[in-house]
Parts: sequence; C-alpha cells; structure tokens
Amino acid sequence: VLSFSDILIIYFVQIGTWIPKMYDLILSSGGRLHGVEIKSAQTFNKNMLSALVFWQNLEPTINQPTTLVYGGSAQQRIGQVQLKNWQSFIFELNK
Repeated sequence: VLSFSDILIIYFVQIGTWIPKMYDLILSSGGRLHGVEIKSAQTFNKNMLSALVFWQNLEPTINQPTTLVYGGSAQQRIGQVQLKNWQSFIFELNK
C-alpha cells in the first residue's frame, strides 16, 4: 500500500553532461524517497529505466523503492524497479 505524506518534484543534472534528469514524481514516506517515472508507451523498453537507475544510485539506502508507471498491462519487478500499469498505480495511490 502506498501512503505518502509529501509529493516532491526534483530536477537533477547528471555530472559530466548537460542533460537534466527529470523525475516525474518523487514521493516521500518514512524517511525514504520513492522515485516514479511515468511513460505513456504500452510496450516496455529497458531504456525507460535509465532515470530510475540513476536515481537509485545517488543514495541507495534512501532512494527506494522506485516504480515505472506505463500504459501497458504487464506488472513485474525488473531489478530494483517495480513495473506497474497506470491503473494499478492510481488505485494504490487512492487507497
């Protein structure tokens, strides 16, 4: 069950590049930051995980868990990232 006290939107710049890493949603709960990347695609592509993997590596003990929300139907764990369809993500937020 997702239960969050604050919603934060944060921009990061990866060292060595000028390309900002933007995270669609960062939820704060119990001293942890839950990174959420939202994609409209219905087909999963491993490149969708790049921002979340970067986020996790910044501070692995705090930046957990992470979720990729997308338009497809499959739901599974891929490494440290939970893949969820948008309907189930919205349902969990509204619990």
